[in-house]
Amino acid sequence: MKTKLSIILLILLNACALDKNYYIKKVDAVNISTISIPKTSSVSQKIQIYAQAEAPNGCWSNLYFALNKYDAFNYELSAFGTFESLGYCAEMMVYKDSVIEFEPNAKGTYYFHITQVPYKVNVDTLIVE
Repeated sequence: MKTKLSIILLILLNACALDKNYYIKKVDAVNISTISIPKTSSVSQKIQIYAQAEAPNGCWSNLYFALNKYDAFNYELSAFGTFESLGYCAEMMVYKDSVIEFEPNAKGTYYFHITQVPYKVNVDTLIVE
């Protein structure tokens, strides 16, 4: 009886150890599926940038946007999320809508480099008069 119990216990412990090998958790880029930036604005007039991020399955959570400034007229808009899995993911899309307020402080053309899909950047402009 002790031998059978030991074998069952050994099998259960090995099964738990195997599950740990499939566990993944990382923060990575996700797609920006929709973006809306006004074409024109004035100095010190706040504008609203509407954006929607999407991730391809239910292992994604905590989607968020990052607007980074390169220099006075160049900005990068990217989206990120947390991917966490034990080896399987629910078949569903995960979305995050956001409004980002932006206030230009000088006249000129502002360039927004938008990472809509990983490794593909589209450029949108805002003309400030």
